[in-house]
Amino acid sequence: MSAFAKLFEFPDLGQVLVKIDTGEDGVEVRLYFMPKNLGVCSVALSRFPGDEDEQWDHAQARFDGIDQESAHEIVSETLKTIPEGLK
Repeated sequence: MSAFAKLFEFPDLGQVLVKIDTGEDGVEVRLYFMPKNLGVCSVALSRFPGDEDEQWDHAQARFDGIDQESAHEIVSETLKTIPEGLK
């Protein structure tokens, strides 16, 4: 049985949870994080090509490829998009 979630801990970001699941747009890989002064936030990798089986294959490959370094990069880049007034 393969994992459906990964949890990473960073000094500057805190915890980052990576989960593969089905969302509103079909199969997705979602990263959850909690920036200072905000609640739990998330960003998803979704809209994979093909039928549902192919989408799961694409999502699983992306999920498997997310390591500590890439999780940090994805969340760090996402945080840059948060308007200054909300930080």
